[in-house]
Amino acid sequence: MATSVKHYIVNMQQHHTSDLSNVTCPVLTVEIGRLECELTGSSVSCTHSCPSGYYFETNGTLKTSGSVFCNNSMSAQWSHMSADNPLGEFPKCAESITPLFYLTSVTMTFLGSTSCPDLSKTQLALTSYFSSSASDAYSCIKGESPACTINEVKCSSSETSLKITYYINQTGNLGSPVDTFNAQIAADVQSKTFKLSVNTVKRRKRAIDLTADTADVSGPTARCASGAGYVGTICVKCPMGQYEKDGVCTECPVNTYSNAVGSTKCTDCPNSLKTITTGAGSESDCTELCRVPDFANGYSFPAPGYKISNTTVVRTYCNSNYSIQHNVLDTRPCGELDIFKPDFPQCHKMCKVVHISDSMTVTDKSIKVDSLVAYKQSVNFTCDNSTDTETCMMAGQNISLYCDKVSIIILLGIIVGGTILFTISMVLIYFLCCISGERRKQGYKAAVVNPVMSKLDTDLEGIFKGMGEQTYNLPDADDRSDEKETNNTKRESIYCPVPDIANSTIYTTDNKLAPEKVLYTTVLKIACADGFQREGPDKITCQSDKSFDQNVSCVDLNIVTCPTLDAGFGTMSCNTSASPVSCTYTCPSDQYFGFNSTTLASSYEVTCNVSNAEWSHMSSTNPLGDLPPCSEKTTPTSYSLAASIGLSGSDSCIDGLTAALRTALKSSDSAAYNCMDDGQCSVPENAKCNSADGQLSLEFVVQQTGGDLSTSAIIDAFHTQLKADVAAKTFTLQVGLKKRKKRATTLTADGNLVSEAKAGCAAGSGSVGTSCIKCPMGQYEKDGVCTKCAVNTYSDAVGSTKCTECPNSLKTITTGADSESDCTVTCSVESLTNGFRSPTTGYTVPEGTKITTFCNTNYSLAYTVDNKALCNASQPSCYEKCAIVSVDDKTSLKTGTFSYKEGLTYTCSNKADDEIFKLNCDTAGFKFDISCPTSYAAAIAGGVIGVLVVIATIIVVRVIYIRTRPIPQETPPPLPTRNRGMPPPIPVKEEEVKPTLFDRAFGAPTEAFDKVKNLV
Repeated sequence: MATSVKHYIVNMQQHHTSDLSNVTCPVLTVEIGRLECELTGSSVSCTHSCPSGYYFETNGTLKTSGSVFCNNSMSAQWSHMSADNPLGEFPKCAESITPLFYLTSVTMTFLGSTSCPDLSKTQLALTSYFSSSASDAYSCIKGESPACTINEVKCSSSETSLKITYYINQTGNLGSPVDTFNAQIAADVQSKTFKLSVNTVKRRKRAIDLTADTADVSGPTARCASGAGYVGTICVKCPMGQYEKDGVCTECPVNTYSNAVGSTKCTDCPNSLKTITTGAGSESDCTELCRVPDFANGYSFPAPGYKISNTTVVRTYCNSNYSIQHNVLDTRPCGELDIFKPDFPQCHKMCKVVHISDSMTVTDKSIKVDSLVAYKQSVNFTCDNSTDTETCMMAGQNISLYCDKVSIIILLGIIVGGTILFTISMVLIYFLCCISGERRKQGYKAAVVNPVMSKLDTDLEGIFKGMGEQTYNLPDADDRSDEKETNNTKRESIYCPVPDIANSTIYTTDNKLAPEKVLYTTVLKIACADGFQREGPDKITCQSDKSFDQNVSCVDLNIVTCPTLDAGFGTMSCNTSASPVSCTYTCPSDQYFGFNSTTLASSYEVTCNVSNAEWSHMSSTNPLGDLPPCSEKTTPTSYSLAASIGLSGSDSCIDGLTAALRTALKSSDSAAYNCMDDGQCSVPENAKCNSADGQLSLEFVVQQTGGDLSTSAIIDAFHTQLKADVAAKTFTLQVGLKKRKKRATTLTADGNLVSEAKAGCAAGSGSVGTSCIKCPMGQYEKDGVCTKCAVNTYSDAVGSTKCTECPNSLKTITTGADSESDCTVTCSVESLTNGFRSPTTGYTVPEGTKITTFCNTNYSLAYTVDNKALCNASQPSCYEKCAIVSVDDKTSLKTGTFSYKEGLTYTCSNKADDEIFKLNCDTAGFKFDISCPTSYAAAIAGGVIGVLVVIATIIVVRVIYIRTRPIPQETPPPLPTRNRGMPPPIPVKEEEVKPTLFDRAFGAPTEAFDKVKNLV
């Protein structure tokens, strides 16, 4: 019967600001009823109202409406939210129904007799008193068909008075309960006019006159039909999430649900799923649980530490001046929250904009000076029609937006370009000054030119040799002067020593290894080694006090932790700061478990052994660490004291020991043995005498079957007195012999006593010392003791007297199974070398159990392989890590280890910044020596260019030399010898062939090429 719901709360929007006034509590919903909310300023309150004829219970009182308010400035939590109600569910409205009857309980003490009269006669006397009274307050008992009757009369006596209890049942006029008895009975008792005349069974004796001395009247209270519960005088159908138990609507226990109105039992969650709290109203409330993680510098809804469904969305809120990383959602299902993943909505300190240039236009108009910017958020701006971006790369840093950085870049370009041009000009001038000038006159002697060429050749040779041999050492940042002198005043530069963060590598923002110290405002990046998690920001900044603004550490992710324990119906509190970590399991109020055969306990402490991820109570018979089930106490049906007393006075057994024992106990002056006199205690005939090596002992049992059985006071007193008498050797037995003429034999306790008192319990309950508890689920009553169900059987009900066989040949992993779902296909945890598993190797667990693998030092799983796997799936192995044993000074890597199948990337300082090198651990345990490759390409290219320049220069010089020197005249060849008497030959004039400039340059001056060859 759902009615319309009216909301005045605006749905929450995603916030990346620090203004907590924007935070609102989550929108509430109701299944049945009406919700009206009012927003006044920052204060929000809501009233939940049930429909007409519907109620909900709060602290034993039925109500039709209730109010809650929103803690808007602290936690975005409604006032009724808690760990037991993490999602803020309202009490369920239940429909009221007509009671079966009303019940008023009356307890009165009477003077006039110390023995109880006949109860039926007492009932008639009470009815007679009320029906004959002149008071209208008792009118419902009067008449032929009275609406009220007297029932269930009981009586108990003391030395001075009687106590009579009875009920007034109203079965008519159920529209309005009669509540007039209370005051009238009290008035009658006060005036001593409440008198009864109770007839005795034997008619000859006179009636017993009783006068009421005190009265205690409670009620009326309603009594309801099955599936309904009473609260005061109203009956309501038990709503979904509750069931009727002993006439009261009770919330379904954890891990059970009720999806129907008027239920008398709850249903267990299937497939080992769990509920987040009691009162689950649907099977969909059975889920896998998830604990909301803690959020530094902020909080969340649901609150950190609350247990919720792994599909429930968790919203993160940050404190003032903090925000979630830009583009990271502040809402995420609980099961996806992992503090070690980059998309975890962690709160980071926001960056502050401290300067904006006047000529700048910021794209986001809301960003001004002193505005806060989320971590990793970028600010876009425009300067002189060009766009640029500034990003909040380090939490809490100050951001300055300048337009003049473009001018700086241009100025730097001009300076660098001018320097290059100046260098080229000087080189040209050097060559020109040596080879240029006036054209050499015709006839200029070669002897004058040759020294010039020789000098040039020598200089060139020195230059090229210098290029191959000379090195230039530029000063490092650490070698630069720490002092600058301006206007005769020395100013010291501020340096921060780079912190030594274990298991990390520290880089500058340009991905180079950080030096030992850096200048003020320098930003460094922290990269944790594989297997380690950074705690703190990923960047730190050098401050003016020579320290860094943030503390960063790298935490070992392979720290072994024990698995989460299931507290069942109890509660669990853990001390994680202790070493070892300890947890205390506590039963619900008035529930206990058998710590041993004689002691009940309500709490149990376990400790975590971090060396094997196992709790102290885990073993092969308890592989998953199940905690002892809690159960209610029950009233014993009897008590027994089993004892064995050593006796002196005879070295052989004598007849009549049992009778002598009874006589000794009854005749004792001790009040502790009085229960033997009034029949509350007895000694059965099964007493046993033992005689061995001249030592006589008597074994017997004392049974208490009467008296007050709600406590063990009687048997405990008996036990204590027996111990004292035996210890004092005052406990004696007088045993008569068969031959009457001989006197009785006196046997005296020799001080030795072995004894144990225990309770006798009803079927389905077991004794623990002198107490009885209902056998919890997973156990059954056997011979008066709660015993765990055997392997492959289960008990899913409290108070069982037998266990049920698992169906379909399924098996349980150990004894004490409490549900058919514990019958499963079992799996043995696979063995592992170089590590261990949790649960431990060899333990038998259900095949769907997640097994966690941990590796020893210097071993790891294959990279990206999850360390959790189902037992029936392939389990991960541990491999020896690869090691980087040495590195040169040019690589960005450091020595250390990394996981099998992991790949690393690194850069080299002698290579381009965008050139990335890769390193893969493809062979377990491989050792790497890392060195950056030497760059020969630049040297070869430079050498080739230099040789070409030298050759070109020599060619040019030789051309000029050839064109300016005179061509020497060739000496004519000698005339041929002629014979006498012959006329001289006629000379033949040969045609003169002049060499070309090309021939003269490349053919004649071979020495130039020889010199170049020598240089190369």
